[in-house]
This record gives sequence, structure tokens and C-alpha cells, in this order.
Amino acid sequence: MRASLLWFCICICTLVAERPALAQSTNPPKPGPGPATTPVPPAQAAAAPAIVSTGSAASPVPSGADKGTNKGPDKGAAAPSSQPAEATGEPPTPPVVPLTPEQEQELERDRQQRLNSAAEPAFKEPTLPELAGLPLARLIDRGNVFSGLGSFKRLLPKYGFAAYLHGIAISQFTLMSNAEPEELPETPPAPTLHGFAGELSLFFGAELFDRVFVEGQFFFETDEEISSDFAQIDLRIYRDYIIARAGRFYVPMGGINVYPEPQYLYPWVVPAMFHGTVLPGEWSELGVQFHGSHRWAEGRGFSYALYVVNGLEQKVSDPTASITGGRLDEMRNNYLDNIDGQKAIGLQFQLEPHPGWIFGVSGYEGVYTIRDKHRIYIVDGHFGVRVGKFSVRGEFAATLQETEGETLLKLGGYGLLSYRFKYLEPQIMIDGIRLGGSPDLDRIAPSVGLVVYPFPTKVPTASVRIGYSPRWKLDSGAFATHYGRLEVRVAF
Repeated sequence: MRASLLWFCICICTLVAERPALAQSTNPPKPGPGPATTPVPPAQAAAAPAIVSTGSAASPVPSGADKGTNKGPDKGAAAPSSQPAEATGEPPTPPVVPLTPEQEQELERDRQQRLNSAAEPAFKEPTLPELAGLPLARLIDRGNVFSGLGSFKRLLPKYGFAAYLHGIAISQFTLMSNAEPEELPETPPAPTLHGFAGELSLFFGAELFDRVFVEGQFFFETDEEISSDFAQIDLRIYRDYIIARAGRFYVPMGGINVYPEPQYLYPWVVPAMFHGTVLPGEWSELGVQFHGSHRWAEGRGFSYALYVVNGLEQKVSDPTASITGGRLDEMRNNYLDNIDGQKAIGLQFQLEPHPGWIFGVSGYEGVYTIRDKHRIYIVDGHFGVRVGKFSVRGEFAATLQETEGETLLKLGGYGLLSYRFKYLEPQIMIDGIRLGGSPDLDRIAPSVGLVVYPFPTKVPTASVRIGYSPRWKLDSGAFATHYGRLEVRVAF
């Protein structure tokens, strides 16, 4: 725009400089054989001023005093072409007509209006907050189209929000030959010896500007109401090295109790027996956590987690009754410590020295009784090695549980081998538990199983799992029961 105006002023000055030469000339130039130039009326000239190319500075009417190869008043103009303009394809150059003062003022007003409109913001509302530079009121207004497709969610990725929703569905049938104590996990209620169960979990979350992560879960089981295992907020403090987490989250303990769904991520059909007896099982707590990770190469790195939570708590109907221990899976969902300063602490460290290899240790300590401050200590070690299609996985845990009479020692662990074909994955496992103070619950069980993947490379994914475990009692060596399960898992 500025270059055009500058060139326009140069043309006006050229015309003014040429007026004396035109006045002194008594012999006007003779018309050549080229196309005649039709005079332009003033009205038409004002309505459509000619556009002058910036590549030529020649004056429209040459002076007879010009010096060059073409001399004389009849040769002041450029030599006409021997062909008409229609043949050469070049349109005749229109004459340059100067603007009147009124037109110049109108042009200046238009230019000022365009500059003012470009400087002013498109939406004026300084009192409203802004998201990614866009006023919140405008963002909501543009997304508030309930009759269309997508509404507000379609605008979130554009302005720095990434939201997701996915789920897991599990359906299972369990069969046992002999009744087992209810204290053992994954045991159908006696005397039916079999049972159907199902679970649907929905996970949702949002990422805000790669710094804040909000995540939560709802699940529904066939024998329970709608509930939630975690609802947490992560704040990235320094890259992936330091991330703060607050809310209700899965306790980083071992290799099974991991986000987002331990029962789904565990490769075996049935979680090992120590998961729910020596460890509390699917275990989430309310508290604060700091975690992070570092990678120095592909598949090589480490991660850590430090946390302070309300902790486990033994639930008794009579607060004055003697404290003799109890099932760890019944100590979850503790909300009574909200006004108690005796919180539990824990940590986890995992090392990946080579792609497919992982080794981890975990620890936990805290008060688990509402009086006398009896404590519980948990240590855990886990590993996983994957070489090609062959995988080895194992875990061992120990729990010390103080009571009024003694300190109970609970031990448990498992080892799992598997080989993954495209559609099939055969597995063998051995697991066992020894629960201090309850020798009738001590068990050992070898297991075999098979996992079928109907869609091995598709998302959503699905699998069909079948497993069988004969159980023996450790205290007497007597056979306890045959245990089998058929399960279908779907993730989307």
C-alpha cells in the first residue's frame, strides 16, 4: 500500500513538471499508425483512475527537447509497433489522471479507517479471562451450538485442551470344585461354587497446555453400586522429572497395582493369590504424590514415586475389641484419618536397564488402627523380562502387621512364563501365600492358561482368557480345590 501511494505521488510530480513543456510546444505530435487514443472524460477518470506499472518511469507525453536516438517532435514518442495491439496481446496503457483534492481526502479517510480496524481487537471485553489469547466468553459462545455436531468439545484441541474418554469391560465365569474360605481373593460365595461377574470401567481426562492433567474413573460391578477408584490432578513442575499429583490415586506398590486398571493389565486370568492377602489388592488412597521419570535411551531409564496418604485402617464394629490383625483388602477406602495426623508414607523405584527389562522395589509404612497406633509395613520387589515373544514376570511381597499379641508376617508371590504368538499366548504360573496367624489359608497353586486375541493389531482390542489352577494347603499338603475361570476383556 505504501509503495503504491509513493509511486502515485511520483507520477503526479512528473505530470506537473511536463506541463510547461507542453505549453511551449506549438506543433502537437502527429498520430502514428498505432491505435488511436480516445480522450477519457473527467467523470470516468475520477471513477476509475489508471494503474501505472512500477516497472516503467516514462512520461505519458514526451517532450520535443528529449535527446536520444529518436529526434524531432514527431519522434518523441516510442516507435509504434507494426502490429495492432490485439495481435501483440498487450493492452494500451491508460492515461494517468491526477486525483482531485476531494478524492485525496476520501482516500486518506479510507486508509485511516482500515488502520484503526486492524489495530482494534475483534472482541472487546477486558474484564473476562482469556484462554490461549481468546476471551472465554467468545470461546463458550462459539461452542454453544447444541443443535450441531460436537458442540464445545470440538473447540478444545484448537485452544490447548486435549480430552479423552475410554473404557474397559470384563465379563467372567468362575468355577470351583470345593468350597474355600471367603478370606481368599476371587472366591465365589459358598455353597454355589460358581459365579458370574462383570465390570465396566470408564476413564476420562483432559490435558491443559501440556502442564496440567486431570483424570478420573467410574466403574460399575454387577454386585455393587457405581464407584470410583481414582480422581486425580497432575501438575508438571519440571519436565518429566518432577510431577505433583493430588487426589485419590492408585498406590504405587509392586507391578500389579498400577494405573489404570490392575485387573485388566495383569496378564494372567486370575490375579495371584497374594494380591488381596499379602497386599491389599486394587488399592487406591487419598493423598499427595510426587513422581517422575528419566530416559537416557529408547527403553532405558528409571522412574520414582513418593507419596503421603491417609493409609490403611482396620475396620471393626467394636472399637474396644482386641486388635488381632485382619484382612488387608478390608482396610482400604479409609476416610477416618482426615482429622488424624498419623499419615502413611511410601515410595517406589523402577529401573529399566535394557529394552524389555524392568526391576522395581516398593515400600509402605503407616498406622492402621484407630487406637494404640499399631503399624503395618509392606515391602515388595517385582521384575519383568521380555525377549522377543518370550516373557518372564514375577513378584514377591512381605507384610509385617503389628497386633496386641504379636507381629504377623505375611508372605506371597508368583512367577509367570508366557510366549506370544500372533493370536495365542499360552501361559504357566505358580503362586503361593503364607499368612501369619492363619495357617488354614496358606496355599500354593500351579496354573496353566491360554489367551486368545481375535484382533491382535486392532484398537479397540479384545481377548478371551481361560485358566485352571489346582490348589494345595501348605500346612498339611492336602488338596484344597480345583479352580477355573473363563473371562472376556474388551478395551476401547
